[in-house]
Amino acid sequence: MKTETTLNKTEEGKSKVVVSWTGGKDGCFACYKAISECNFDVAYLLNFRDMKKSGSRKINRELLSAQSQAIGIPILHIDFMSYEEEFNLVNTTHSLLMDLCSKTG
Repeated sequence: MKTETTLNKTEEGKSKVVVSWTGGKDGCFACYKAISECNFDVAYLLNFRDMKKSGSRKINRELLSAQSQAIGIPILHIDFMSYEEEFNLVNTTHSLLMDLCSKTG
């Protein structure tokens, strides 16, 4: 069974997308490529934090928020306690983001 997601478009015809964000070089590079080469409108950065993993909790949210402000893309922080909860949060977040993107044009 194939599922498709309809991406909301900006007035310029760009598809709105969300980029997973940990604050590292890989996510930053992916965001850059999405904007510069794929011509996407990155509507949000999305940061998941596993509350059971000590390293994940050490990521400084103030730093991530500062990065978000510096590049002008809002960030959403989401905490989870288990894989199942993370999976459910991804589904819920997807629905919420699609709704937000449709309301912001």
